Amino acid sequence: MSVLSLIAQKGGAGKTTTCVHLATALTQRGLACTILDLDPQSSALRWYDERGAPPYAFAATANRLPQLLDTARDSGMDIILIDTAPHSERAALAAARSSDLVLVPCRPSLVDLWALQSTIDLCRIAGADSRALLNGVLPRSPARDEAAAAIQATGLTVLPLALGQRVAFAHAYRDSQGITEYAPQSKAAAEIRQLQTWVCDHLSLAG
Repeated sequence: MSVLSLIAQKGGAGKTTTCVHLATALTQRGLACTILDLDPQSSALRWYDERGAPPYAFAATANRLPQLLDTARDSGMDIILIDTAPHSERAALAAARSSDLVLVPCRPSLVDLWALQSTIDLCRIAGADSRALLNGVLPRSPARDEAAAAIQATGLTVLPLALGQRVAFAHAYRDSQGITEYAPQSKAAAEIRQLQTWVCDHLSLAG
């Protein structure tokens, strides 16, 4: 079983949105996937409660995380996605230490880049295999390349793909769907499938 966490100490980076859309795409690929929601706002859990279909989601705390991961492993899960809260170092550190891969969503704005260092430091303390995922990228904007260069300068590797600023992501989330279900032929769905392929290749997941 593989464990992937989405961690960003700044709010509004797109952790939950990315988490549910990626989890749905992984499920469609045929992988047994569960989301563990460490965010007290429980947005991923509420999305699942409205949906009532896989990928599964369960509330979690930092203290119960090892037990929940053991239960997931015993139940035959292929991959666990951990959705974390902003401004919660203890929970994020527990998630990072439990993960085979950490994705760090980051919007290509100066404010987001300023806030990134605390997340980078946390991932380094955990010794986590971490990668930045640029999110909310405007089409034909130089901001993506500029942000990628600034992040690379910190020593954090940037994924060779990005998620655009697309309203379809929010619409699908509102309807308790993944974007690959809601608008399977859209550019947004293509971006999530590209991310799903990269994750599966990196973690050697079949499906």
